[in-house]
Amino acid sequence: MATYNGEHHLKEQLETIKSQSYGNWDLLVSDDGSMDATLDLLNQFKDDCKGQHSVQIIQGPKQGFVANFLSLVANSSSNAKYFAFSDQDDLWYEDKLQRAVDLIEKEPENIPVLYCSRTEVIFENSEFKSFLSPLMQQRPSFNNALVQSIAGGNTMVFNRAVRDSLLKFGVDAKVASHDWWIYQVVTGVGGKVIYDGRPSLKYRQHGENLVGANRGVSALFDRAVMFLNGRFKIYNDKNIQALLANRQYLTQECQQSLNSFSLMKYGNIWQRLNAFFSSKIRRQGKVFNIALCFGILFKKV
Repeated sequence: MATYNGEHHLKEQLETIKSQSYGNWDLLVSDDGSMDATLDLLNQFKDDCKGQHSVQIIQGPKQGFVANFLSLVANSSSNAKYFAFSDQDDLWYEDKLQRAVDLIEKEPENIPVLYCSRTEVIFENSEFKSFLSPLMQQRPSFNNALVQSIAGGNTMVFNRAVRDSLLKFGVDAKVASHDWWIYQVVTGVGGKVIYDGRPSLKYRQHGENLVGANRGVSALFDRAVMFLNGRFKIYNDKNIQALLANRQYLTQECQQSLNSFSLMKYGNIWQRLNAFFSSKIRRQGKVFNIALCFGILFKKV
């Protein structure tokens, strides 16, 4: 869990972790310099869990939420069999961990396996009803991961082989987001991504969220602004540089896709369009692929 000034919702989230039907868990918290009651709540939770679960609180790198989450990967116990990310303000479904573990356990331990899911978005203002995050229809792949993150890090559970891959790639990678990066790494090394169409938690939408819900007119507007003002291009630049620095760990097929994506970004107009139409690099949804094509045309990717 990564925390920063989370006193308003942290206690409720901790209680949903404590109430998990899968009971064999420990909690490692990296706090990025909270100045409210966050640490008091964490220490109280630590006392409440004595004799049942280990709760460890460490100081975060204070370089933003991406660095904080990735630092947890390096600091977590190598003896753990599975790892899960937690935000400070969600509400986990009671079977969140159990459902993920049951699916991951069906795969060989030596293969990197990442579980992720949809979320149920809820609002602080009770006048609004909850809704589900978009259902991804296409199979998870590196070609998709190059241009899109399909699930939030707060839903992710993964095995030790994923953690080992992340350590190999380097947890100090300067990437757009930790969840998008993990999706790229797992698919890039030939691992498996299990996308669960059922939500595993309630994602609380409020004014202090660093990342908003991925649905509705407002979300579409935010993505359009990000596309037009060049932020999407900057994010892709960061990701592609991190991948190029670790291309030796990618499968041959994924290295070819990375080459195609590089041409889509940095080639001349004919190279960019040819790379798009000849590759399988695609977002989820036809409309967004039309937008992707225009982005390539006008160098906004």
